[in-house]
Amino acid sequence: MNFKHAISLFANNINLSFKALLYNLIVFALFSALFMLVVNVNLSVITGSEEAAALLASVTNAFGTFISGDYSFVGEFNASLSAFLTLIGEHLSSIFWVIGLGFIILYLAGVALGIGNYTLVKLVDAHMATISKPGFIETMISTLKSSVPFEALFTLIKIVMVFVVVAIGYFVGWLTIRFLSAFAFIVAVWVVIFLAALFFTATALFRPSVINGLGVKAAFKARITGKQFWANLAAYVLSITVAIVINVLFFLTTFGAGVIISGALTGLFFSCLQLVIYYGINNRKYYIDFDNIVTPKGLREDKDLLDKVDVE
Repeated sequence: MNFKHAISLFANNINLSFKALLYNLIVFALFSALFMLVVNVNLSVITGSEEAAALLASVTNAFGTFISGDYSFVGEFNASLSAFLTLIGEHLSSIFWVIGLGFIILYLAGVALGIGNYTLVKLVDAHMATISKPGFIETMISTLKSSVPFEALFTLIKIVMVFVVVAIGYFVGWLTIRFLSAFAFIVAVWVVIFLAALFFTATALFRPSVINGLGVKAAFKARITGKQFWANLAAYVLSITVAIVINVLFFLTTFGAGVIISGALTGLFFSCLQLVIYYGINNRKYYIDFDNIVTPKGLREDKDLLDKVDVE
């Protein structure tokens, strides 16, 4: 039921995805430019070196000579690679600076994108509560006091969880490839999907709780328990699977360009799903549109009848 209501809510707020898309593009452009600046300042001696140019030339020439059956490029490539690795060894401190600053830039970009998601959830929440349509920038500025500390902490949690989930997925794939062969990749993907769904379900109430006035510390203690946890876990498994399929299709059919749009749509849908779960857990009515209001079972006049059947 939550999945169904989230789709309806998503359809009625789809215009928000384009505002989020524009914001994400600006954040991506700014932090990409900042990262390239860091790379150019610290690694210009490597990227602009004769060794790098020689390595690139050997790789380019390799394609043509390989097709013609000439394997002499192997020796040229090995010599170029060896010289390039020697150059890198002489400038390890610069590389460590780039890695360190790159991580900081990645973290700050994650916080900035999180603030955009926070704003998106706030706008959908306004629609659900009062059918109001506040402005994106206005809402973002007015909620910075609560969004910045929340997203600063939540981004750290997400970065750690990405490493953990990917590591577990890789380990499962490595462990099962011996007897499952190519199917090991499928098993690893499903493990990653399940773990991601588990994380999304465990944290589904965090952002909506802060948006609705709960403090950051208290919001991180909000939990879904019992039968509702498993029902929402199933909804997230379905949602993540569908999102992967849609994003991959957009990527393949548009040579990568369309994934920017599908990513914004995916973000909007997951914002809607978070709020539908939050409103259901907290037994609150909400608007889908002017003509449709969702009333939780606990507030319905036919509650006694519904108690006799398994209806959320």
